[in-house]
Order: sequence, then C-alpha cells, then structure tokens
Amino acid sequence: MIGLFHKHKLIIFGIAINITFFISSISTKWYDFFLFSSSIHHCCQGLDFYQIPNGAYSFFHTGSLNGALLIGDSQYGFPSNLNVYHPFLTIILGSFFLLFSAEFSFYLWMILKLIINLFIVIFIYKKFTHNQNLNFAIFFFLSNFYQYADIRISQYQFLFNIFVLLFLVFLCEKRRQKTTAFLYFLALLVKPISLLFIPLLISGKYFKILFYGLSLFFLTSAPFLVNSLGGYYIDNLKLNLSGYMPTQVDFMNLTALLHYFNIHEVLINLLKAFFLLIVVIISFIKKGEPIKAIYLAIVFFLLFYSSVYQYHYSLIIPVAFIGILTNKDFQTKFSKALLIAISFPNLFFFFRAFNIGVIKNPILGMDPTLDLWSFVLFVQITSILLLTFSIFYIYNDIKRSRILGIVKRSLLV
Repeated sequence: MIGLFHKHKLIIFGIAINITFFISSISTKWYDFFLFSSSIHHCCQGLDFYQIPNGAYSFFHTGSLNGALLIGDSQYGFPSNLNVYHPFLTIILGSFFLLFSAEFSFYLWMILKLIINLFIVIFIYKKFTHNQNLNFAIFFFLSNFYQYADIRISQYQFLFNIFVLLFLVFLCEKRRQKTTAFLYFLALLVKPISLLFIPLLISGKYFKILFYGLSLFFLTSAPFLVNSLGGYYIDNLKLNLSGYMPTQVDFMNLTALLHYFNIHEVLINLLKAFFLLIVVIISFIKKGEPIKAIYLAIVFFLLFYSSVYQYHYSLIIPVAFIGILTNKDFQTKFSKALLIAISFPNLFFFFRAFNIGVIKNPILGMDPTLDLWSFVLFVQITSILLLTFSIFYIYNDIKRSRILGIVKRSLLV
C-alpha cells in the first residue's frame, strides 16, 4: 500500500486538490479569494449556466432559443445572460437540465464534471500506463487552477475542454478517424474555437476527420439557420469577431490590454493578422506534431478573441495535458516548471490580501482597479507567451522551414 501511494503520490495529490475545487464551488467558497469577484458572478449565481436551460425552456414555451421569453411567460431558472450557444446543443443539453429543479441543476452540473474528470483520469491512465510522464500529466490536469472559475460558475467551457482532450488523444494515435471526427464535431458544437484547427487538419491530411466533423456541424446547424431560430448564434459570432472590446476587468485578453494602453486599432488588427499567419504557418510546419499547432491556435484565441474571460484559460489544460504525454518539447524540466507556474492563481490574490488596488462593490464584490487589472493581465499573458516561445521554439521552427529565406529573397527582389 505504501509503495503504491509513493508511486502515484502526484496523482493522489492532484485528485485531492481537484476535489477541493468542487468542495469550494459547492459549499465553502475557499478559492473565491483568488479570483475577481465579477469573474465568479458574485452578484448573480448562474449567469452563464442558465443560458442553456433557459434557452431550451424558452424554445418549448413559444419563446426563442436565446432565452428571451414572451411577455407573461414564466422562466425555468434564475436570470441569466441571453443564450449564445449552438441551437442543437441548447435543445439537447437544456432538455436534460429541465428534468430537474433550477437550483439543483446548477450543482448537478458541477457533480457531473467531477465524475467525468475521474473517468478521464482512469481512461488516460489505462491508455498511457507505461508513459514516464503520466503522473505529472495527470497532476497538472487535476490541479491547474484555471479550471476553478469554470467549476465555480458551472460554465460549459468544461465540455469543450474534454472533447478537445479526447480529440487530441485519438488524433495523435492516427486511428479511429470516425471517432476523432465525431469528437471534433462535438468540440465545434460547444464552441466554434476549433475552427482554428482547420489549417492543421488540412496540412496533416486529416481530410476524413475534417469532412465528417464539419458535415455533422453543418447538418445540425442548417435547420436552425433556415428558419432563423439560430440567428442569435450567428449574431454573437459576428459581434465577437468584430473585435469590439470595452475596457472592463472581466475581459482577459491581449486585445483588451492594448486598448487600455490606447494602442491604435489598426496596429492591433495588424498584430492579430500577423499572429494568425504564424498559426497557419506552424500548422503546416508541424503537421506531424498536431499538439503544437493546436496549442498555438488556442493561444491565438486567448490573445485576440473579443470575449475572453478568466475561465477560458482552462483551454491550456487539455492541450498541455496530452502534450506532456506525447511531445518531447512539453517534457523538458523547464517546460514542466512553466506549466506548474501557470497552474497557480494569478497575482490578484496577493494584492487583495494587502488591500492594494482593489475595489469592494456591494453588487460585484471584490474586483481590481483597472490599473491592477492591467498589471495582473500583463503578467498572465506574459507567462503564456513565455511558455509558447520557450517550448515551441517558433523562430527555429520557421527558420528550419526555410520560410525566412524565402521572405528575405522576396524582399531583396
């Protein structure tokens, strides 16, 4: 027993930490201290969660899928943001939650996350039993603090993360293409971030996966677009792709930070276009290492997508988790040290402990001032970029591909 504990002490420690995330979310609220109060919906529990069940309830009661009820209609759950999720996902998942009371379903989703996490650990453990990085990978997956905000507010980012994780497992194995395609479809269904994976799927000649995944996505989207029931979904995508970015502490991306420092919109768009070009180039260079290309696509999303919140940084977890198990550049001591560093909460808790640069709002709770927010965000983005450039050696990758030589020759001409 002692030998077994010693062999798997990191995994056991990770499970213990992960369970405390759920205990804190459901009852004690231990870890709320480490996050902006607005990011855990201090004012209104379920602002994000009730989008889907309210959308489904509205749909079944002569309203619309975005959760806007007709005058005089009752509501399933507590007030929430208007639904922005895919119509098909809204009906399927929302119908499930409608089987339970509104208050219970909020906590039911948390419990289901815990159960799914444990099943994922078992699945990965069996599949990678002899991998020397298995213990560390599972520990990283379970103990990374980025996931706490998602658990605390019963967000649906968790679903996307799990589908991406499983998608990457089967993609790296290069077997069971239909299963991989279905997982890609599910990821698209939850959040269309995975459209950024298309260059990698093309360059790696994963044509069947791309075809089946996109076909299923279009087939489940078309009925709602034809009769305009899914108009809200398209409108939300357009809004976020437009680059609109108000300055407020909820937003945690590079675009928001650059706006705060009054960087001209033209320069921001040029930087965005340049980074997107790098993502495409790396996708073609690293077609044999999909983890790297997909990681870079995730980083692009975190930096430049309009509505990036704290829980979105949990996107790092599934990619790094599988990367630790399958890619040598995630397995160096320096890479692991960086991964552990970004697993900790951001620096807000330190300033909150000393009451420096924080605002106590009776509705929103404890939030940073804009100055403190900008500093915390700068450090968080810097850590992600450091991880990106130090692990993936982007300059060396481009140099080896001879792209720099081609660019230089074209400039000389």
